[in-house]
Formats: sequence, C-alpha cells, structure tokens
Amino acid sequence: MFAPLSTTKRGGGRKRVIDAKSCLGLVLTWYRFKGAEFILQGWFGFVGSHLNVWLRFGRRGLVQLLWNDEDAKIVLPTDEKIEQLKVIVKAKHPLLSGVFCVADGLKQTFQCHADLNKQSMYCNGWTHDHCIANLFTFSLDGRIIMATINAPGSLHDSQLANWGGFYDTLSDVYDRTGGMCCVDSAFACVGKPFLIQSSQKPNGNEDAIGLLQMSEATALRQAAEWGMHAIQASFPRMTERIRIEENGERRVFLHLMPLLYNFRLTNVGLNQLQSTCCPGWSVEAEHFIHF
Repeated sequence: MFAPLSTTKRGGGRKRVIDAKSCLGLVLTWYRFKGAEFILQGWFGFVGSHLNVWLRFGRRGLVQLLWNDEDAKIVLPTDEKIEQLKVIVKAKHPLLSGVFCVADGLKQTFQCHADLNKQSMYCNGWTHDHCIANLFTFSLDGRIIMATINAPGSLHDSQLANWGGFYDTLSDVYDRTGGMCCVDSAFACVGKPFLIQSSQKPNGNEDAIGLLQMSEATALRQAAEWGMHAIQASFPRMTERIRIEENGERRVFLHLMPLLYNFRLTNVGLNQLQSTCCPGWSVEAEHFIHF
C-alpha cells in the first residue's frame, strides 16, 4: 500500500539568494554586454535556465518601473521647451527656423523564421537581410521623444512613420507651436510643412536660399546619427542579431531600451548629441570649459 501524503507543505530546492540589486545588475549587464550568455553565468553564478528566468523577470519589472519615470519615459517636450530648442537650433542654423528635433529609422538584424510567410515580413531588400524596423525621434537635447519599435523590417521608414503616428503627432505640434523635424530623404515630405528634408543631391530647382537651407538641414540631420550611435554604443546587445522570442519577450526588451537610454542621458550624460547641441543642459556641463 502507498503511504498517505503528508499534510505539511514543504518547499523544495535551494533558498532564493538573488536580491533586487543583483537582478537589476544582471539586466543592465546583459544590455551592456555583447557576447554569449554563458559568460554571464560565470559572472553571476547562475545556470542557463535560471539566468533566462531572471533576465525575463528583471526586464519586465524594469519596464514597469521606468514606464512613468520622469527621467526615462518617452514623452514630447513641453511647448516652452520646444521654443527653447528652436532658439538653440536657429542660433547655429539660421535658415532652419522652427526645427526642434530630428528623426531616423534603425534596422536591427533578426533571425530567419521557419515560417516563410513570417520570414518575408522581416526581409529587407535594401540591407539584403532580415531586420526589425524602429523609428526614433530625438529632441536636440538628446532625449528620445517618440519611438515606434518592433515593426517588420520590410517596412519603409516613411510607411513606418505613417503607421506609427509620427506624422500625425508632428502635425499637431506644428499647428500648436510651429515646431518642425529634420529628416532624411527616406521620409515623404510633400504636403508636410512640419518636415525639413536633408539632401546631398539638389534636383536643380532650388534657389540660393534653398540650397543653403538644404546644406544646413544635412548638417543638422547628423544629430540623428549621433543619437543612433548613442543607443548602439550604450547598449551593445542591440547590435547583435535578435533572436526569435516567444511570449512577447522581444517587445519587452526593445521597449526597455529607449527607456534606459533616456534614464542614462538624464543621470549620466556622456551623449554626443546633447554635448554638441545643448552642452549647458548636460549633467556634466560644469566640467566644460568656456572661453
């Protein structure tokens, strides 16, 4: 006969030894580290299964924590701050009156999917690879103020901007404050007065003022490249090929990336876009030498 089951519930396994600081350190190290995850097992003393469990738990918890944090959340600047940014831009580029932000798309390489229908969604003919498409808008102080992430790589930047509400949001800002955005030639600017497009190849119909404005727009749009470099240099994990994640995990760590970027910008600084365009607003501004 079988012995009766004990009514005393007894927990099995080892006592949990990881605390909140260790879990946070694991998540941040994962973003700041580019390489095989088994190296993190040695650093933190986890086996592979436990490492993935705590990474998933930590990423989800950190998204919830930073989503409404003033230092991290993705939100448009106030009308007063937009006016300040417009003045800063006009001081360096007199012909770009009204510009307060820049935008560009970011393609991240993605694993091939076993399902051919899904695989075709992520195939990008320009890069000849499988990608995830993202669109980031940076204010000239370096913050990400709008973001559309985790879209199929087959989408063009202009189409992604349309679907993600980028054009509608900027149109409202333009109607309210006159604020404009500087973009590259991948965006459709016809009938959109809130966009200024850069170009290195004039079509021959511009006058002298138009050529000068185009030259200044090309110089200013470099700020978007600085912002993209700040994302990928601060979080090298984003430069690796993204794996196919189930249960929404890919969306979680992609959402967390711009939140961490904004939080780092506010509390650490060390951002080329901010130190070039708005050095006085940086947390390390007191270390700059002014003559």
